[in-house]
Amino acid sequence: MQEKIYDDGDIIRYYKNVFSKEKRSRKRKYIDPRDYMIALLHYKFGYTEEIIASIFGPIDRSTINHAKRNPYYALIYNDATFLKNTKEVQEKFPYVFPEPSLVKGYPGRKYAIAVKLTPRDYDILKTIASARGQRIDDTARRLLLKQIRLFELQYLKDG
Repeated sequence: MQEKIYDDGDIIRYYKNVFSKEKRSRKRKYIDPRDYMIALLHYKFGYTEEIIASIFGPIDRSTINHAKRNPYYALIYNDATFLKNTKEVQEKFPYVFPEPSLVKGYPGRKYAIAVKLTPRDYDILKTIASARGQRIDDTARRLLLKQIRLFELQYLKDG
């Protein structure tokens, strides 16, 4: 069987076209597919809980934290209602979810680095993060990685 190819934009468009028109509801026929898409965005595409909350909002980040774990356990225990409610999204966006308790950080990240900043540098970083709508640690990581990539390109070009 050929694996279906999709990206994060496909999931977001599907949600906005199919589910966002529904009024806020606690009915499982709406919650189960939403949880499946939330888990997909988090585990497969590395979206943070804050970004997911802004996409599926108005939802509190703590709801996202709970929702991203639901599909794994519902699928492991063959929850018939969940399987029925998510049949369409599972066919459209197949994925095998990792066990939530085993996932530590984003895939591929193995090292943590502590950085001490002056108050002025921290304020600048905080301003950049705010302008980008990101967390400060995420902004610092992205800026650092950008500089590493630039150095790497320069190093490979010259050496």
